[in-house]
Amino acid sequence: KTKEAPTIREAIAKLFNAISKQVEPLVSHLDGLLEALHTEACDAVLRSYEGVLQSVFRGNSGRWAKPGEARMMCCKEFEAVLTSADAFNDAFLARDVTYAFQIGLQLYPDELFDLEFAQMSFLEFLHGLGAAVYLRSEPGALAERLDSLARKLAESEGIGNLLKSFK
Repeated sequence: KTKEAPTIREAIAKLFNAISKQVEPLVSHLDGLLEALHTEACDAVLRSYEGVLQSVFRGNSGRWAKPGEARMMCCKEFEAVLTSADAFNDAFLARDVTYAFQIGLQLYPDELFDLEFAQMSFLEFLHGLGAAVYLRSEPGALAERLDSLARKLAESEGIGNLLKSFK
C-alpha cells in the first residue's frame, strides 16, 4: 500500500531483510550457545551426571500432570530446579528462567505463544541446563561451569532425598 516496493515479493523480501537485522544478535547468541554446548567435554559432563540428572528430572517434573500422563517438566518446575542449585547470578536472574527454558525446548505450535502448555522432555531439560549455565556469562569453559551446576544439583538432590527419608 505504501508503494515502497513495486511487487509483493519485493515487499516481503524487504520486510525479511529488516527483521533479520534486528534478530541477528539473538541468532548469534543462540549459535554461540549451541557451539559451546554441543562439544565432547559438555557431553562427558552430562553423561557422568546422567543418573543424578534423571533423578532430578523425575523428582521435579509432572507435578501438574494427570494420572497416566508422561512426566514432563513445565517452566515453574524448571525454575524450582535452578533455584535448588542456586543457579542465579547478576547476569542470569530469576526472571531469565523462561528464556533458558525456551532455549531448551523444541517448540511445537501450541507452545509458541503461551508457556502454560510448554513442557520439557529429559533431553530438552539437559539443553535448558546448558542454556542456564551459558546465560550466567561466567569465565571459563562451559563444560567446567556445567559440571559445577550438575554437582550442585547432585548435592541438593542428595539432601532432598535425605530429608524425605525422615518424613
